[in-house]
Amino acid sequence: MTAPALLEVAWTYPVTGCRGYLVIDRLVRGVASGGLRMRRGCTLFEVRGLARGMTLKEGLNYDPDGRYVPLGGAKGGIDFDPYDERARDVVARYLHAMRPLIDRVTDPAKAGRAQSST
Repeated sequence: MTAPALLEVAWTYPVTGCRGYLVIDRLVRGVASGGLRMRRGCTLFEVRGLARGMTLKEGLNYDPDGRYVPLGGAKGGIDFDPYDERARDVVARYLHAMRPLIDRVTDPAKAGRAQSST
């Protein structure tokens, strides 16, 4: 049995009604690695599995004698057609909504970005 993810968020864009998801599976040293998937039919279950996969992939790269130190795993997903003319707007709105959550959970200084004062 695996532990639940650190953070799972569902989001709805009211203009299109599409759903988006953010899953932070694990943090290592305050940061996680992942990406964003956009496809019609994307689900929270899928994004949860992708986030867990990032955690496992990062762990496989660990070499105690090497310079690379693994990160935690995270993933975002949006249930929307990436070829739709509104896709760029949907991604921008999703990122705008998720940024404060990501900054609250992760350590921006360790991720190489500073928190804005606004």
